[in-house]
Amino acid sequence: MRGRSNETRGQTGQCTEKFTPTRRAVLAAGCGIALSWLAGCSSAGGRNSTDSRDGAGTTTQVPGAGDFFFEFDDGDGTLTISFLGRATPPANQLEIQGENIGGVSGAWINLPGAEASETVNGTQALGREDSVTLGGAETQGPVGSNYVVELVFISKDGTRSIIASNYGPDV
Repeated sequence: MRGRSNETRGQTGQCTEKFTPTRRAVLAAGCGIALSWLAGCSSAGGRNSTDSRDGAGTTTQVPGAGDFFFEFDDGDGTLTISFLGRATPPANQLEIQGENIGGVSGAWINLPGAEASETVNGTQALGREDSVTLGGAETQGPVGSNYVVELVFISKDGTRSIIASNYGPDV
């Protein structure tokens, strides 16, 4: 066993054109990704976005992925969704859908009380701390503690990507 191990070590100097990551480099990269995910950060060069691949292998840039905060108030039957990122997703390309969310769904910009304080290329977009509250308007029912909600980004070519989701305490 020992002789075999030495042979492998001796051969590493012969590999000059291929990158062979060490176990330490792989672990460091994995830890960095995990910590970034746990902290809610993005490694996209200061921009909070992610790539989404559809079934055909096409890549779509998705702004604001994972940059949402969900606050459920069981007493009032409301769910407030706040945007905390730096990217500015277009409000008309962000859709809220789910179950037991007060009978409301659709484009962020069309929901009662939805905020979209930025304008990007003539389009209303979400700014930092913009929010929408589901279940709070007179035309909506209460949000149940068994709610499931998804925020879906719809690209200009129609590709749909779930960029955030949340569920109630009784799911």
